[in-house]
Amino acid sequence: MGLFDELFNARSLYFDVFDKMIEAVYICDTDRNLIYFNRAAEKLDGYLLKDVKGKSTYELYGLDETESPMLRALTTERPVVNEEFSYYVNGKEVVQLCNSGPIYEEGRLIGAYTVQRDLTMYKDIMEKISRCSAPSATIRITIVTEKMTLSPGLSAAVKASAAVWLRRGRPPTLLPR
Repeated sequence: MGLFDELFNARSLYFDVFDKMIEAVYICDTDRNLIYFNRAAEKLDGYLLKDVKGKSTYELYGLDETESPMLRALTTERPVVNEEFSYYVNGKEVVQLCNSGPIYEEGRLIGAYTVQRDLTMYKDIMEKISRCSAPSATIRITIVTEKMTLSPGLSAAVKASAAVWLRRGRPPTLLPR
């Protein structure tokens, strides 16, 4: 059984937490290969986790470090905070608000993560509204998108769990009760 087989077949507290989030969570290694994404990412992109293991972000999405906040965080070793970006997957444009950052273990860069909130629905709504014509009325809609910031505890949990996965080749598991 290979490193990625162990990683994707194992279950842990972190997987359970990430799978319950509505935001998409992606983690890549220093070779820019995806090692994890949660169910929200599966739903958003239409890929199954088992089908992307070890594949590069360029191969899957056509994104490099100039386009992807996660890869930029990996390359520059600096966080990318509240950045809107879009990409195409399966012929569909996906618009995201991202928080990304490098992952270190013992001072050494071992990967990067991104947590993304889907804004596609808001963009679609605004496009539909812009196509409406209401000669006798003015349509004014304001969509306020709350800035997505991770609490220090959750951000630390994302970084810590990714560091464990990359170091051990598998996520930490919980002992049965």
